[in-house]
Amino acid sequence: ETSIKIFNEFAQESYWPVLTHTLAVVIVGGCIFGGIKWIEKANMLLVPMLLGILIFTFGWSLTRKYSEVGIAFLFTPNWGSMFTPTLWVAAASQNAFDTGAAMALFISYSSYFNRKNGAVRLGTMIPLCNNMVSLFCALTIFSTVFSTL
Repeated sequence: ETSIKIFNEFAQESYWPVLTHTLAVVIVGGCIFGGIKWIEKANMLLVPMLLGILIFTFGWSLTRKYSEVGIAFLFTPNWGSMFTPTLWVAAASQNAFDTGAAMALFISYSSYFNRKNGAVRLGTMIPLCNNMVSLFCALTIFSTVFSTL
């Protein structure tokens, strides 16, 4: 009942859906017609904005009641499954897919290589940053879900 009311207020009684949709269409149109330069400009704006939203929601989720129950659930291991090879193959595959190694995105990363940022540096920094963001997302999701139960 409450969630339906909140959705109706957002979707029917405000201009936010039209405004955000128009903004998205303008950004995508700029990327299509402006080419690589617009894509780079859009990413320079949107990626830090996404990270800011993630940090904000992470902090907000930790202040919710029962969020610690979700965090405890997230970090409670099932020791029996730690010795199954399929778990390790699935974890390595997930990490490769997340970092883009599975889709050969390291080829595009290699265009940024120079003496400072070589294969070893980017090959460690990209997975580390990816896993850190994934951990923040997991903490945010589990804290929020358990706070609503």
